[in-house]
Amino acid sequence: MSTNGSRQIFLMQLPAWGRQSPPFASALLAAVLRRNGFAVQCMDLNNDLYHYVPAGRKALWSEVQYDFWTNPSRVRALVDEYRDYLEAVARSLISRDPLFVGMSVNAKAALFTLEFAAILKRLGLRAPVVCGGPYWVREQREALEKPLLEGRGDAVAVGEGEATIVDLAECLQRGADIAHVKGLYSIVRGRVVCGGERDPLPEVDSLPYPDYSDFDLSRYQEPYRIEVFGTRGCVNHCLFCNEREQWKTFRAFSGERLFAEVRSQLARYPKVNKIVFNDSCFNGAIREFEKFCDLVIAAGLQFTWAAQGRLHPQMTEERIRKMKQSGCEYLSLGLESASQKVLDSMHKYQDVGQCERIIR
Repeated sequence: MSTNGSRQIFLMQLPAWGRQSPPFASALLAAVLRRNGFAVQCMDLNNDLYHYVPAGRKALWSEVQYDFWTNPSRVRALVDEYRDYLEAVARSLISRDPLFVGMSVNAKAALFTLEFAAILKRLGLRAPVVCGGPYWVREQREALEKPLLEGRGDAVAVGEGEATIVDLAECLQRGADIAHVKGLYSIVRGRVVCGGERDPLPEVDSLPYPDYSDFDLSRYQEPYRIEVFGTRGCVNHCLFCNEREQWKTFRAFSGERLFAEVRSQLARYPKVNKIVFNDSCFNGAIREFEKFCDLVIAAGLQFTWAAQGRLHPQMTEERIRKMKQSGCEYLSLGLESASQKVLDSMHKYQDVGQCERIIR
């Protein structure tokens, strides 16, 4: 498909993020934009900075360093320490005159992302900086508005990003006002305004496969691994979780679509032999996942996979054996508590007795 104009869209991942494999969100959004004719470049500054810093600083990317990355003074000090490098990256990006720069954000990456966004704006980036990802939820309006009012970004996308990012790109391509893009919060005359609620995608099977072609897999912690999502959202309404705020409704890929994606990705990236289902509830639609396992077994695909989900009452021994036969090497199942009273209080809606049976 021909591209819509000559200006590229840059999708960036900033620290701190996992380094096991390339960022899924960037790969999926790149595929969505390319399907719609836009030129895209993914940049994993999280991984690039890890390789740039000396050995003594690499421990900052450990999973136990959450407190470091959520401490404003420590993050600012780190930015100052590597300011020359970060400004060189920023100037290179600015020189390529992007249509916009998109950044995916979670709680651990928020402070560094906004510091780098400020560098881009200070050095003269004329394109909008647009943040998205699970960090931004409508219910936390003050946190959402703060970076925009401080000039460390131009817009925040809330909720699912696929339709929003295409509408944003088309809007900017036409030179139109982005304030009317649904799912997007932006600044209008010094005030943060919302372009309107963006409904969740009615189904997910029609999404393209994530495009990891911009990433050098050999530079990651597990160069043989990529990520896949089998579902969106969760069937539960647990009080401690933000899945419902982010995704609104639960939807699952069909077993046939999931199998087709995994088979395609294994063929496209022949060194990959591990798939991680990075959604929160792989077995929320357990019959579809069973279809996936059946298709993998019938096709004789050789790979391992890992997933996380719930202690589903229909997790029978037969289904668990199928999972094992299809390549499952690791399952993370959320129990949270062995107290029925505690489970009920957090709206977990699980029966302790059933959970015990499944575990056994």
